[in-house]
Amino acid sequence: MSGLRRPRFEYELVYFYPPLQALHPTGSEEVYPRPIVGRGEPFQPSVYLHLPFCTGRCAYCHYASLARRLGDTSEVEDYLDALEQEILLLKRTLPFDNSQIEAVHFGGGTPTFLSPDQIRRVMDGLCTQIRTGSAAEITWESSPETLLDDRGSRIDALLQSRVNRLNVGVQSFEASLLKVIGRRHTAVEAIRAFELAREKGFANINIDLIYGLPDQTLVQWEHTLDIVGDLRPESVTVYHLRIKRGTRIARLERSRFVSEDQCLQMGAMMLQKLEGFGYHAWQPNQFALEEPYVHRYLKSKWEAPVEVVGIGLSAYSFVDNWTYVNYRTLPEYYGAIRSGRLPIFLGKQLSCDQQMAKAVVLGIKLLPDGVSTSRFCERFGVSLDQVYGPTIARLQEAGLVELTETCLRLTRPSGLLLADEVCVEFYAEEDSQRLREVGATRYGSYLDALP
Repeated sequence: MSGLRRPRFEYELVYFYPPLQALHPTGSEEVYPRPIVGRGEPFQPSVYLHLPFCTGRCAYCHYASLARRLGDTSEVEDYLDALEQEILLLKRTLPFDNSQIEAVHFGGGTPTFLSPDQIRRVMDGLCTQIRTGSAAEITWESSPETLLDDRGSRIDALLQSRVNRLNVGVQSFEASLLKVIGRRHTAVEAIRAFELAREKGFANINIDLIYGLPDQTLVQWEHTLDIVGDLRPESVTVYHLRIKRGTRIARLERSRFVSEDQCLQMGAMMLQKLEGFGYHAWQPNQFALEEPYVHRYLKSKWEAPVEVVGIGLSAYSFVDNWTYVNYRTLPEYYGAIRSGRLPIFLGKQLSCDQQMAKAVVLGIKLLPDGVSTSRFCERFGVSLDQVYGPTIARLQEAGLVELTETCLRLTRPSGLLLADEVCVEFYAEEDSQRLREVGATRYGSYLDALP
């Protein structure tokens, strides 16, 4: 298909920039030597809150998550206390009093692990401290077994708390594959959870899927996609499996994993089937039935220079031209909060080269038009071709991008299917050099050893 390839056992999803492994140890005193006040433009970031608790740890999971028995929520209270303290610290540092937030995302972990009362506590606490717009998009990630527990009481709590977008982690509708990857629900339960959320009033539901799973066949993948076509959620997110060292799935025999070519076939089937069902791709792995269902929080992260404030364990932020990440273990996170410090442990203030790279690395994934040539030139004073001419020429020859008078965009289907590999080609040299120094892969995202 092209000179680029997607290595099965190194592949990473490129979803923020600079990549995690290119960041440096830092702290809140360096990122925020003083509170930010008196900015000329309004402070209107998107907000992410991390809730790390789960009913179990999936075989592929490499995130900062904690497996606990559903209903055992005593430990959650300590975490919510810390979250509330972090929000107060942020309010002393950032000009939230003059802001109105239009996109909030609760991720994890499985946020709906929380009890109904804890869901209300989190939402009441957030909305008391940070003003959200009346039409703000508020998303909670979930898993089917938590939605079905106690007759769907968590769904009721979400709806009562102004949550208007529900993300359901299904991953597959094949019973055998769900067991392989360690999910705690069946295909029937996944369908029932979706239907229950719809019956109770959710009008904007996203379903998560994964392809490239161990033992997965094209027939099984088509079956899963067909069920999505029957359910017709408002949007669908499709991930190519990432095989991370240290996870249970990485210990399986390599012969059980589908080949790179088979993954490309699954990706091509994804595009064909979902578009046939009426979905349009607004990112290579993000599909929506209509424009109002495009994930506003995620889109905002790709539209430079929109800011993002991350709250909680391992949360990512981009504020005042700093990219930074919170601690990934509870003792470190709690220690920082108790000492009155924001729990930041890695970060980087972006250079001009990194700002340009970020605009292209993330912007090229925004479909159908990718990176605007005029906006890039207006912002940086140089053209895309002046900065990235040789790289663009290589990718054009490979059939992965096209440069028009108005935009730099991915081709269909080749560019869409290898979008993350295209993104890596635009990394700033200082980031590529840093990745080589720390022994990271070319993606440099969530890998094994962090600084």
